[in-house]
Amino acid sequence: MKARHIPNMLTSSRIVLTVAFIIVSIINIISFNNSGDAWRFTLPAFIIFAAAGSTDMLDGPLARRIKGAKTEFGAELDTMADMFLLISAIFILIPRMNIWQEAIIGIYVVLTLKVLGIVPALIKHKKAFLTHSIMNKALAVMLFFGAIAYFFISRYVEADLGRNIMSWYLVVMICLVIVLVIDEMATIWLLDYPEKNAKSVFHVKKLNEEYRAKQTKLKK
Repeated sequence: MKARHIPNMLTSSRIVLTVAFIIVSIINIISFNNSGDAWRFTLPAFIIFAAAGSTDMLDGPLARRIKGAKTEFGAELDTMADMFLLISAIFILIPRMNIWQEAIIGIYVVLTLKVLGIVPALIKHKKAFLTHSIMNKALAVMLFFGAIAYFFISRYVEADLGRNIMSWYLVVMICLVIVLVIDEMATIWLLDYPEKNAKSVFHVKKLNEEYRAKQTKLKK
């Protein structure tokens, strides 16, 4: 196996692990519903989710460090794997957490806003895409550590206190997503071309200058 394939293999494993997380969680949900007990983030589901999230911490840095590993296909696969893991957490894990109902509603509202983030891309660039922004990565990290925190808080912290801690954590995540969506929409709208690797709106000027310089050079 060549080293340049390792990042894509890690990304692919995230998709496989997410599928496993969904299957294990559904089995757990059915089991708890039949027993009448309150649902709990079980150890097998936690281990699988943590493993999936860990691959997200590794594939990007490795792709940037290994020669020939950074590819357009890898970037697309990474985005798909990230969204798959995020959606699985939003629709399976978060609704069953012991948190404020308003926080759950807020999560679904900002998810809708996130999906609407492709509108500027469709209007200006005639192509649906999202950026691999710093804020997107920050959101993935917060989701990962939030799930880990919930696993331990739900077991070792008094119920009401744990509920408040996790609810406020999700409120912070909601605020982050709102900022993320605004930044992503502005970034996509200001770009002269569809660049998925734009880190933020503050990165647009440099990208546009480099793009215009290349276009000018090609015309000569």
